[in-house]
Amino acid sequence: TTSWAFLTRTADTTVALEDRVQFARAKGADLYVSIHFNSGGGSAEGIETYCTAPAGASSTASFSGSGGDRDAGSDRYAVTNNRYDTPNVWLAHCVQRSLLQATRALDRGVRRSRFYVLRYANCPAILVEGGFLSSSSEEQRILRANYREILAKAIADGIVTYKKKLEMP
Repeated sequence: TTSWAFLTRTADTTVALEDRVQFARAKGADLYVSIHFNSGGGSAEGIETYCTAPAGASSTASFSGSGGDRDAGSDRYAVTNNRYDTPNVWLAHCVQRSLLQATRALDRGVRRSRFYVLRYANCPAILVEGGFLSSSSEEQRILRANYREILAKAIADGIVTYKKKLEMP
């Protein structure tokens, strides 16, 4: 089968969260991967991958981060999620593992959050935080094109692993 990847943007511009989700829907996306770099935490370092928290469960992120945790609401039982909880977790695990193997970065784990782009995706969805720009050592790595290429390849490899595991009998 033919595989395609689409970018929601190709320049450093802001795209509304709703438009990102709608773009994926319009393209008939099988997976949604949102890629970010953390900023904050001073000396914080490492890579983390988010997927939605199951209905009734707490989020591991309670801030309004780049994935847009807005309107998540304080009543976690009233919040709907996308319907792909098991694939979301498996995709996040495969991508996080691949990223750590490729970069040897600090493992900040697979985390759960109700980021807008994850909740409203109509397919399995994850958000990757590929490092901290607030850490001078990580910022220097992130600014190198070859390191970003390593991150991109690791994300793709994680997706391939996810897909292969789904196809196993």
